[in-house]
Amino acid sequence: MRSPIVIALGVLAAVAAAARENPFNNPSGGYRFAANMPTTLSWEPTTDGTVTLKLQKAGAINPTSGITIAANIPNSGSYVFVPSASLGPGSDYTIEIIDDNDPDKINFTPQFSITGTTGTATELTGSPTVTGSASGSSSLSHARTETDNNLFVHQNRFLC
Repeated sequence: MRSPIVIALGVLAAVAAAARENPFNNPSGGYRFAANMPTTLSWEPTTDGTVTLKLQKAGAINPTSGITIAANIPNSGSYVFVPSASLGPGSDYTIEIIDDNDPDKINFTPQFSITGTTGTATELTGSPTVTGSASGSSSLSHARTETDNNLFVHQNRFLC
């Protein structure tokens, strides 16, 4: 029989995990991604300011891992993501949302796969370049490399 303290700690941990900032609105059955096809990510914006979205492979997530797919975007609650066909195989992808004002405030989608990929990489690394102006439009150019040294350039435009 488990002690009441262990049970109480388990309940508190579950409540704390459920109360994370900017929770994703996961569709019934989870997100379904296909290479080169747009999918709208949706979340409840619970923090002010901007957020960063990163594509991660579960198991090796740290502040420098993953591919930044959108940096310093307004926390509006949605973003259209188009996965590259050059990504590697796997059913352990996740998207991380990071509050730019407090990088300790993070959240993740459940793990998912991306159909139609042709790459061979098993790890994700990369760095974004964001350009924009106060006039209301921005452009995100992103170069990323994978462990097999494939180079890929992804461009995504969004309006503020």
